[in-house]
Amino acid sequence: GIKMNEFKKFLSQTDLKEEYHDSNKIGFFITESLAFASQVHIFHLLSLSGQKHLALKEFYSSLEDIIDSVAEKFIARGGKIESINYEFKTSSDVEFVLNTVSNYRDELTEIIDLMIDDSENQGIFDELVEVQKEIDQFVYRFSLE
Repeated sequence: GIKMNEFKKFLSQTDLKEEYHDSNKIGFFITESLAFASQVHIFHLLSLSGQKHLALKEFYSSLEDIIDSVAEKFIARGGKIESINYEFKTSSDVEFVLNTVSNYRDELTEIIDLMIDDSENQGIFDELVEVQKEIDQFVYRFSLE
């Protein structure tokens, strides 16, 4: 049979980058990110707490700026933005907001993990890491009473 370290070596040589380029995951993710920023904007409009209202505004503003920059870099490299279906929610429930943000962060982490060795798209990678930091700062600010 195959020895375990040979199998691990085989796995490490499997090119994840090809997979994410082929399925254009980043093209879908950019569109999803823009929709997510709009969802956060909706949460902001519905928020009755002054501090949470402000935290949401700062979050969607910075998110829109970074995603705009990511999209422009991606398109400049020949990338294609993809169509998605996104269902907007009109809830201001704190747990719901945090769960929505957490789910988005999980998807973001998946994209970042696929790009980790992709030096061609270092600028996009760096900005997506920046989005992670923005999310973490937001969750902290939003969770303050």
